[in-house]
Amino acid sequence: MSSLKCERCGSESFTRISDDYVCSMCGERYSLDKVRIILSQGDRAFQNDRYTIQSPPYQQQSNFPPQPYQQMNYPGAAVQTIPQKKKSKAGIIIACAVLLLIIGGILFYFFYYLSPKNQIIGTWVSDDTHQAVSFNRDGTCISNGMTLNYSVESNNDLILTSFGYSVTLKYSSDAKTSKNSLYWYIEGDKLYFTGTTATRAGSSGQTGASSTAPELTHSQKADAATLSHACKELYAGVKSGTINNSTKGFISKELPVRNASASERASAAEQLTVGDAAEYNNLTVDIYEMVYVTRSFKGHTKGTILYKSDAEISGNESCVVQLSNQTMLGALYS
Repeated sequence: MSSLKCERCGSESFTRISDDYVCSMCGERYSLDKVRIILSQGDRAFQNDRYTIQSPPYQQQSNFPPQPYQQMNYPGAAVQTIPQKKKSKAGIIIACAVLLLIIGGILFYFFYYLSPKNQIIGTWVSDDTHQAVSFNRDGTCISNGMTLNYSVESNNDLILTSFGYSVTLKYSSDAKTSKNSLYWYIEGDKLYFTGTTATRAGSSGQTGASSTAPELTHSQKADAATLSHACKELYAGVKSGTINNSTKGFISKELPVRNASASERASAAEQLTVGDAAEYNNLTVDIYEMVYVTRSFKGHTKGTILYKSDAEISGNESCVVQLSNQTMLGALYS
């Protein structure tokens, strides 16, 4: 005898709903006429419009995987709601945001703060000659009283520029062992630069200078204070007009006339140099052993001049810049 099989999934398990037969596995519906046609093709006649079929094991029904039971929505059928556990979307979003912030902070620390572009900023002292070179945040580099411009490219190559000429130093760990002057590299508090090795000023590994600076002599303190006062007086005097081209004193640069405009006086004051202030006040001091303050710390205001060996600078090296004869007063006070 022929049995009724679902043409869609091969199941032999059906449920009679009104005048239709519904496959218990896939939900395919067969009308009464369709069922009669299917059964008439075999040797079993359909009797009394009813057909009771037992559900055989899944592996005997077809090659289709078992399908989950789907609640049929028809008149008189009981509706069963299966509760599902829902995850909080807000909680997931917050957790992801926190994770991204943590990852972002780690990446910022390693790729920005610890990048060679930022690590190079500061003063470095040669392990051999004990001469200092300073790399400032404004893109200037001061060495032996000479001011250069520098930039660090995206590939960490260092470009030094002076009088329109540029030299490119390749960033490579080969600088640690090579005497090639066109390499540079930073490792901790060590700068391998143009074939020499330098140590960050104030670090515990600095050679040729103690990490704890020696006490300044009375004369050194007086020299720094005197030069600092002279620079402030010259800058303020030219800017206000009290120091002009008819004032006593000698400066190689021409000063504004007595009745110059405020903008002319301010521009002239900013173009004057530390060397001009020393010359105007007839001072003889070791300018290249001094630095000037770029932002306030320990009571020292912007523009204050200090000796590099001043113990108060230790730990605040990023707040000072190497001083030279060519340092403009505008850099100190504007």
